Amino acid sequence: MANPKDPPDPLFAWALRNALARNSDPASSHLAAADLRQSGRHLQQKRWTLALLTAHNGATCRQLATIAAGTADMAGNSLAMHTLGRRLPDLEKAGLVVKGPLSHAGPRPAVTWWLRGTAPLPAAAAPTTPLDGNSKISAEDDDWF
Repeated sequence: MANPKDPPDPLFAWALRNALARNSDPASSHLAAADLRQSGRHLQQKRWTLALLTAHNGATCRQLATIAAGTADMAGNSLAMHTLGRRLPDLEKAGLVVKGPLSHAGPRPAVTWWLRGTAPLPAAAAPTTPLDGNSKISAEDDDWF
């Protein structure tokens, strides 16, 4: 359990400003969100998701869930696909991971997830010549870096 006197983890301090439940959600959702944060599980899930993605950069959520199914944290908890599906966007909002190109390896196309700065350029945006002093990169390319 997280000690409330400990300073927040700087990588995840943004979470203190981001709600886990919408204003329109029932009271039970807000209670569950508060419990998730106060128990430290929210931070632990994000840390574990980031560690999993670090080891398997470029994987889809389903691929990460398959890998995680065979592992568990020290408390014996495993990361289910729905948990990963919530924590990956949390990490994206924190600027730690980005969505990459679609993978066509599964039953339907799925987003790949990459550590920030490691995602490959999509084929349409990839430069056809080496970058030099005359090359231009547009503002839209910032999403891939």
